[in-house]
Amino acid sequence: MVYSDKSNGVDEDLVLLKKTDQDPAFATALDLADDGLRQYHPDLAIDSEGLVHLVWIDEAEGDQILYARYNPSTSQIEEKFPLTNQEAYWMRPSIEADAFGNLYVVWEEDISASEGDIWFATTRTSDPSAVRSWMDY
Repeated sequence: MVYSDKSNGVDEDLVLLKKTDQDPAFATALDLADDGLRQYHPDLAIDSEGLVHLVWIDEAEGDQILYARYNPSTSQIEEKFPLTNQEAYWMRPSIEADAFGNLYVVWEEDISASEGDIWFATTRTSDPSAVRSWMDY
C-alpha cells in the first residue's frame, strides 16, 4: 500500500507499507521521499516478478509525475525518473501492469476550470525485440 502522509505537519511524504501473506501485520512504514516538499496522489502496481511500480505527483521536481520501481527483496528504489517533461497542474496518476511486464500510466492535466487533457505513457512496444523504454502518446 502506498499513501501520502502528512503526520509531520509540514508536507506530504510518500510512504509504502508492505505485508506478506505470512505476516500478521504490516511492516514498519517506509518513507520513500522525505525531502521537505509534497509528494501526493500516489498509485502502485505490482508486476509478475513482485516488483512494485509507483507513480505520484512530486513538487521536488517542479510538479512532475514521477515513476519509481521498488524492489521488496532489497527494500530499495532501483529506478526513479519523471514521466512528464514540463511543470503543469498534473492530477491523479494511475499505473497498471499486465501479465507480460508492460506498464501503463495515465494522468490528467488541469488546464483551466473547463479544459483538461489526459496523458498516457507505456513501456509496451509493438516490436517484441525492441528496447523497452517509456513512450508518451
